Amino acid sequence: MNEAPWVLLQVCRDRITGEVIAGRLRAESIPVQVERLGPLPDFEQSVEVRVPRWWHARASQILAEPPPSEEELADLAVRTPFQDGAPE
Repeated sequence: MNEAPWVLLQVCRDRITGEVIAGRLRAESIPVQVERLGPLPDFEQSVEVRVPRWWHARASQILAEPPPSEEELADLAVRTPFQDGAPE
C-alpha cells in the first residue's frame, strides 16, 4: 500500500475552523485531511488538520503568512483579469 504518511499540522477548536484552513491549503494544491477528535458526530468538537509529511513545511509557511488586508481584498475585487500587464 502506498499511503502518504500524514502528520499533524494544527488542532482547531471546531470543524469550521479546520475546514477553512483545509480550504486555504487545497487552494495551494496541498493534500489535507480534517479529522474529528471526539466520537460524537453532532457536537462541536476539536479537529486535527493533517498533511503529508513532505508538505508539512510548505503548509506551515502558508498558514504563517498574514491574511490580505481589507485594502488588498478591495483592490483584487475590482481588478480586471488582465490589469496586471497580461495581454487582453
